Formats: sequence, C-alpha cells, structure tokens
Amino acid sequence: MRRAVRRRPGDADRVVPVAGRASESVAGRERVTPSSRAVRSIALAVGHTAGHVMPALAVAEAYGRIADVDVLFLAPADGPAGSILRKAGYRVETVAGSALARARALDKLAAIGRAVAGVRQARALLAQHGARLTIGFGGYPTGSVILGARTLGLPTAIVEPNVEPGIANRWLAPLVDRVYVSWPETRLRFPARRTVVTGTPVRAALGVSARAARRPRREGEPARILVMSGSRGEVFLARRVPELLGQVGARGVPLEVLHHAGPLGASDLVASYRAASVEARVLPFVEDMAAAYGWADLVISRAGASTIAEIVAAGLPSLLVPLASAAGDHQSANARAVAGAGAAIWIREADWDAEHLTARLTAVLADPSKWTAMAEAARGLDAPDAAARIAADAERILCERSAP
Repeated sequence: MRRAVRRRPGDADRVVPVAGRASESVAGRERVTPSSRAVRSIALAVGHTAGHVMPALAVAEAYGRIADVDVLFLAPADGPAGSILRKAGYRVETVAGSALARARALDKLAAIGRAVAGVRQARALLAQHGARLTIGFGGYPTGSVILGARTLGLPTAIVEPNVEPGIANRWLAPLVDRVYVSWPETRLRFPARRTVVTGTPVRAALGVSARAARRPRREGEPARILVMSGSRGEVFLARRVPELLGQVGARGVPLEVLHHAGPLGASDLVASYRAASVEARVLPFVEDMAAAYGWADLVISRAGASTIAEIVAAGLPSLLVPLASAAGDHQSANARAVAGAGAAIWIREADWDAEHLTARLTAVLADPSKWTAMAEAARGLDAPDAAARIAADAERILCERSAP
C-alpha cells in the first residue's frame, strides 16, 4: 500500500522532487532515474525480530515528517517482523536469506545460496517499487537488499544500534554511503568519513508517552517491575525472575509485576510468581509499550539495542541480562555500556547470583535517591532525535545523488 504523509506548507520549496520511478537500461543494467513526482519511494530492510523492526518504523515515521514518502519494507518470511509492519499499515515483501553467524559449515553454504537468491529478489522488488534510497537495519536480509540496491545504483545506508557491530553490517560498511551508529565507540569499527553517531531510533510517541504517564511512587506503594523477555530469551527469565523478585519482596519491598512471556505458557509462570508471593500479570504480548513503560519503575530485560533504547527513552533503571546465545555475545557489550553510564545493573546468565541481585535491586527500589540517580543516567543516554537525524541525512544523500 502507499503510505504518504501530508506535506507541510513550504515543504515543496525545501526538498528536491526526485522520488518518482522511471527506468532506463544502461549497459544492460536497469537503474532508476528521477522524475518530476515529489513522492520519495524508499525501501527499508529489516531482520526477523521486533528489535530490527522498531527502529525502522521510527525512521519511516521521521522521514514522513520531512517529505511525502512511499515506504516498502523488505523482511524475512519468518519471525514477527512482517506481522508488526503490516499491522502498522506498511507494505511488506519477503526476501530469501538465513543467518550465517550460528550456522554450521554446510548450512553456511546453503545460506550463501539463499543470499544470492535474495539479491535477485531484492533487485526486482526495488526496481518495481521505484526505490530511490535503501536503508538496512540489520539481520540477514539486509545484505541481500543492500547488494541488490547497489546493482541499481541506489544510495544506501545501514543502521547499527549495537556497541559491537553485527556480521552483516561489518561486511556491508565499505559498500554503503552512510553508516549510522548509536555509540561513539562503535564509530571506530567503521569507515570514519561515512559514519555518523545518531543514537538508536525510537518511535517519537513512545518516550514522551511513557514519561508523561509515570507518576512518582508514593511511600508504601508497590514497586512496579516490567519483565521483557525479548527474542529467544523467555525461558531463562521465566525460570529465574520469579524467585529473584520473591526474595526482593521478602526484604520488605512490595512488588507488582507485568511479565511479557512471549510464547511460554502463562499458567506455569503465574504459578511461579504465586509461589514466590509476588503479584504478577503474565501476558504473551504487550500491546501498548508506552503505557507499560509509563507504569513501570524498573525493567528487567535482555540487552537488545532496540529494547535498551526504549528503556532509556522512558527514563527507567533496568536489570539487563544479555542473551547468552546472541551472535558474538554482542548483548553483553550493550549491557556493559548502559551499566557503565550508571543506568543499569547487568549480569550474564552464567554468572547469575540471586543473592547479589536481590541486594542490588532492593537498594534501588527502597532508596528514592538511588532510583533517581539511575533514572537520570538512563535519560542521559536517550537520543530523542535519532530517527529525525537519520531521515534528514538520508534525504540529503538522496538529493545530492539525484542532483543533475
């Protein structure tokens, strides 16, 4: 479907009208050329998790505030990405591919074959859409899409929200016009002249709504804990968190819990909380994340970059537990960076120490000054203009490449 955003008065004078689709054959290769139509046709490539999708949605929305935009999302067939994007009203097409990071040798060969097929698919879809610009947000389809865009001569960019870059983005960095990163130290991993530190894009309404919804916890009220399992992280947190929070409650801190359980059965988890004498609601999916963050006093979560960006946008302290099976252990680097800024407690799965964590959480939840210090540190990490900065810079690249 076409997703156009109404142009504000004066916008027609501020931007270069380049986003229509016309094509011509140059040395046997199809490429897209500017037309007089003022709609930007852009393509955003995402991986299979919500953590890939949410930053892409934020950039799509930000781009729509500076120009009329027709967005095509390219995503893998598996995972929740497609359903999230379609629910948001966007057109989604699937691209072949599979992960390389955790694949065995024979599986890697098969993955390369699927990637080649993905390049052909992406090229055809980009040409059909009339894409003027392509941005990748990580995950295995991004490589195929960026390579397909390069064969069409399109401007390209990638977004790397993790402290330690993923394999796909490390490979793609020399090929793209721009690399957008969230952390200053990440910039050192990429070509300096093409890398911009922007922060991680978060949908504009989320942080504002979450902070507006929160009210100070009154003395004697339960501390509100939001538990976010993340992709593939449900089982460990389901086994460990109820007991941990039961011990915090036993130290005199009353608690209320909202636990996002993913596909796990709710009844067993509810029983675990009941056995720990903790009042808890268990949901397979949290529909309104802004309201959930606004309700919470502290978040227990995996350390995916997108989730961390939402937590700091909401101005919340957190306990971060990196997913042990994450490629390259990249979530540990994310958690370490947030904790180093004073905004989080973090611990690896292998180092889980309920007694130590009980003491740390009790200190934060029972002492308003400690909670406030962590909350202020979290807000200090927020980059509320990240999506707008990416959209504006990408628009600049598009216009420069399209100028006669």
